[in-house]
Amino acid sequence: MSRLTRSMVILTLMTSLLVACKGSTLEPTDQVSDDPNTVELIPNNEQQASRLIESTPSSEEMLRGPVFMESDSIQILLLESYPAQVILELEGFLPTPCHKLQVDTSEPEDQNNIYVEVYSLDNPNREVDCIQRLEPFEENVDLGTFEEGTFTVWVNDERIGEFSLP
Repeated sequence: MSRLTRSMVILTLMTSLLVACKGSTLEPTDQVSDDPNTVELIPNNEQQASRLIESTPSSEEMLRGPVFMESDSIQILLLESYPAQVILELEGFLPTPCHKLQVDTSEPEDQNNIYVEVYSLDNPNREVDCIQRLEPFEENVDLGTFEEGTFTVWVNDERIGEFSLP
C-alpha cells in the first residue's frame, strides 16, 4: 500500500470517528440560568435524555457527608446598606471533589439566633470512582437583611459570633 493510500485510509477513518462521536455529545442550551456557574445541558436524543435524568439524583437520594472547617475560617460580614445585608463567608474542605457543598440557613428565632447547617452531599450511585483528596471551597452565604437588634450566628451547632445593628 502506498503512502498516499495509507494516508487517505487513516484520514477517512478519523473523519468517520469524529462524525460518529458528534451524535453523542451534549450541548449547552440557549437558556440563561440565574446562577452564573451553572451550565445547562440538553441531550441530542431520547436515549441521552433518559440517561441524563437517571444519573442526576435528587437531594433525597444523595448521601450526606461532612465538611471540614475551622471556626476562625468563618466570618460574618455586614454590607453597608439599609437595611443591613449580612453575609457569612465560609472556607473549608469537602471530603472529595465529587461531594457538593450544601448550606441551609434559618430565619432568626425569638432570641435572635441564626442557625446555619453546612454539610456535603455525594451521589452513592456514581458510575465512576472519585479521587480521594480534599477539595477546598470558599462560599459566601447571604443570611438576609436586618434592621435592628443583636443577632448570634451558629454554624453546625458552634457559636461563631454575633453582630449588632442600631
